[in-house]
Amino acid sequence: MGDQLIVSDDTLDFSLFSGKNFDNIRGSGYLELDERKPEKGEEIYIPQHPSGEVKELGITSDQECGANCKVDDPTYGGYAAASDVSYFCDTAGGSSGSPVLSRKTHKVIALHHFDG
Repeated sequence: MGDQLIVSDDTLDFSLFSGKNFDNIRGSGYLELDERKPEKGEEIYIPQHPSGEVKELGITSDQECGANCKVDDPTYGGYAAASDVSYFCDTAGGSSGSPVLSRKTHKVIALHHFDG
């Protein structure tokens, strides 16, 4: 489905491809980007395909029993200063690249990386 590599960044751990054959992929839907900075404590969820397996939803915190996933630090220093969002969410290894969505807007606020 990808046409051309637009950009790839090892520091920020992402690649972006252009699409083609939109009639074939239109039924898959799409996710919108949330251009604002997430807020500390904002609830999130992470749809993921760990290691290419069946889709799972990360919805519960891996720090607070029974609590929803939430943003811990909206300007966390990852491989580049203030480049990441840290959060508490139960994810599985092999889920890098999964979208991190705000429960408030259902828009993408980050891309998941740094292990599960």
